[in-house]
Amino acid sequence: MNDTILDDTHSDKNNSLTQITLSYLKETAKWCQFLSILGFIFLGFIFIAAVSMIIFGSELNSTLAAAQGYNRGVQFPTGLIALLYIILGALYFFPIYYLYNFATNMKKATFSGSNSEIQEAFKNLKSHYKFVGIVTIVILSIYLLIFLFGLALSI
Repeated sequence: MNDTILDDTHSDKNNSLTQITLSYLKETAKWCQFLSILGFIFLGFIFIAAVSMIIFGSELNSTLAAAQGYNRGVQFPTGLIALLYIILGALYFFPIYYLYNFATNMKKATFSGSNSEIQEAFKNLKSHYKFVGIVTIVILSIYLLIFLFGLALSI
């Protein structure tokens, strides 16, 4: 691994961006904006599904009960699933938001050449990856706990 990349004490000489680098950043910004817009659309579908579960949940339960021939039937936890959708949607919002901000700031920066806009763009990209990394660590920790709990129960 190249230690100079991670070294914060590097000098600022020869740090200007070339036209090729700017063209790569411009293309990256376009793809990031495309992916973030798709993410916002998907996020809308998640919230529509949550609202639908809240509104039509009782109808779903009565239809399931009638299909099973029970008076009361098995209740489907529509409220719990709607809450889960809302929580997942809220978690999904932040990385999409940071990615969208990176894309818009980087597109502005490639047109204007402003160092402050490039800095702001990369700040949002850092926040995006930091959020995704933290969520990944949390999920892997939950998987590990589930595995250890399952292992303890099987003994």
